[in-house]
Amino acid sequence: MRTKTTKSNVPKEVHLQRLNNINRTWYLAYEEWLDNHPKKYEVGTKSQMSNNAINLLAAYPDINAENLDIRNIEEFVGGVARASSNNNKIYYTKNFLVYLVENGTELSFSPDVLNSYLFKNNELKDDFLEERQSLTIEQIILIRNEFKTDSVRLFVFEMVYQYGLKLSELHQCIEKNYDFENRTFQLKGRSQPVQVNERIHQIIINNKKVLKLVNSNTNQERLSDIGKRLQELGLIDRIVRWKDVEETRKINFFKCPMCREIYENTPDNWAIIQYESDETETKWIVCKKTCAQGTKK
Repeated sequence: MRTKTTKSNVPKEVHLQRLNNINRTWYLAYEEWLDNHPKKYEVGTKSQMSNNAINLLAAYPDINAENLDIRNIEEFVGGVARASSNNNKIYYTKNFLVYLVENGTELSFSPDVLNSYLFKNNELKDDFLEERQSLTIEQIILIRNEFKTDSVRLFVFEMVYQYGLKLSELHQCIEKNYDFENRTFQLKGRSQPVQVNERIHQIIINNKKVLKLVNSNTNQERLSDIGKRLQELGLIDRIVRWKDVEETRKINFFKCPMCREIYENTPDNWAIIQYESDETETKWIVCKKTCAQGTKK
């Protein structure tokens, strides 16, 4: 079953326009079915399920939903590398198939057949314990582009990536701990306030909901939602874990050799200097904020 699938970067709205009338009707009714389901799915879960459904229908534009066969389904769910990601895609696909059956469709196979393709609990555990996997620069850009209107999730990502916050620290990033004038958070366990950059400050200014106190698991879920949503859009083939973002920070942030402060590897943070006393005329890279002053450039 594990076949390679082609990912799509096409937005959901474009997919919807490209569906034939029958599949568009099925899809819109499925969204309504999710909204009214007795399980009362969370907004993020409904979004992932509906995105998965539209990706399935878009993958087979010449086949009406009721005529999909098991080969189509195997091809669609195949090729997912991570056990947890594989299981999510299977669960979401099965849910759409159950909806079809409950609404009068006679499929050529039972949706329950997908249960045999799920990874076992011990395989999921091994997947969870897998070593840290850093994001690429392209994936960082993708997250910022796709979540630019989802302030609460983008805020979580940026605070972990930019400042290496732990879950307990992010839980303290609420309005009463934020100095709007100085752009700083006072966090227990940190001797110095965390001063955020202008990008994060604007996220806060534009939507103060990001500073609302939430339960301890919500921020963890928000970070996980980033990978899940991008998976359902067909943009990446992985989950995004807290430790993956931490590993990304380790790779992309460098320590200044002079002041020992850490800055991201972007040109705005660094300068090339040359000491007037250096007869070899060696050029050095130091942070622009505090260590590029008073030297020959």
